[in-house]
Amino acid sequence: AWRDGVRGYVIEAALTPEIKGMGEGVYRLTWSLDEANGPLPRMETWSLSFDQDFGERFGGFFRYAQADTTFRDFERRAALGHQVKQPFGFTHDRIGVGAWWGDPTDNRLNDERGLEIFYRAQVSPYLQISPNVQFVDNPALSDQSSEIIFGLRLRLAL
Repeated sequence: AWRDGVRGYVIEAALTPEIKGMGEGVYRLTWSLDEANGPLPRMETWSLSFDQDFGERFGGFFRYAQADTTFRDFERRAALGHQVKQPFGFTHDRIGVGAWWGDPTDNRLNDERGLEIFYRAQVSPYLQISPNVQFVDNPALSDQSSEIIFGLRLRLAL
């Protein structure tokens, strides 16, 4: 696509403060733009992501994202969660719960809400594995009133 003049851009700014009495935090603002490409429309998104430790044992997070076109399934999304650090004595592992809300781009659909329970295992300095279970109320792209989803995330950081 580069030689055709079709571009995608992502800019992210982050702060990583250590707040006295609380702990480490990571605050990110991300903007992206994908130019129109064949059948795909131009798409611009932005998101906020806040992760903050609360002392030695707890942490929390907040996420918000917005997309300006109907290319994405959700026009707006928000999530909020709580984490326990070092569960079962494993220094870099976390266990947590999060809740989310999504506003579908299709106005005929109702808002989606969900709850997730996860365990993030730090297998090596570069590898995380996170099994999770999610309860989704009023799933936007399903004819069911609710669904339970089992998932497994893999994160490799090089």
